[in-house]
Amino acid sequence: MIEIGNNLIDISDLEMSDDINVINKSLATHPGKFGEISRISVVIKCKKEELELQLKRLKAEVDSKIRSNLSKKTTETNIDNLISLEPAVKELEDKLLNIRKDELMINTLKEAYQHRKDCLLDLARNLRAQLYNLGPQSI
Repeated sequence: MIEIGNNLIDISDLEMSDDINVINKSLATHPGKFGEISRISVVIKCKKEELELQLKRLKAEVDSKIRSNLSKKTTETNIDNLISLEPAVKELEDKLLNIRKDELMINTLKEAYQHRKDCLLDLARNLRAQLYNLGPQSI
């Protein structure tokens, strides 16, 4: 089991087997599992976009507040630094970093399940050829 966001995902089925019954079961359950992972991926992507928008808006508000309270000339770099030090900005940036980590993990998991599908199909094809003594030339 791995945790991505608030989701516990069982990845024990990523292990491959050459048992035809296990392969058949895996082929039957794979679309549902891939659908679940794809749904989680969409939720994470939407949450990331929402956080990015919130952060952009918050930085604009903080920037405006800082500029209105300045009594002397300052550089853009100093203003950017002051924005970065704002606790609310830091908090949103941390949330955004966590959601980006989750996005990377779920995308990697999606790739693993796409690879799993290819392996399952190859295994099924090979076992079917062996079952009917078709030999390697039919594969």
